[in-house]
Amino acid sequence: MTRAQLERFVQYYERVSRQALRTLPALADRVIALDAERRIVEVR
Repeated sequence: MTRAQLERFVQYYERVSRQALRTLPALADRVIALDAERRIVEVR
C-alpha cells in the first residue's frame, strides 16, 4: 500500500469506529468502560 492508500484505509475505519461508539451502546445489553490501561472500570 502507498502512504495515501494507508491513510485512506485508516480514516475509513476510524469513521466506522466512531459511528459504532456513538450508536452501539444504546443497543447493547452490556457496555464495559475501560481506563487508559484497558482495565475494566464500569459495567453498565
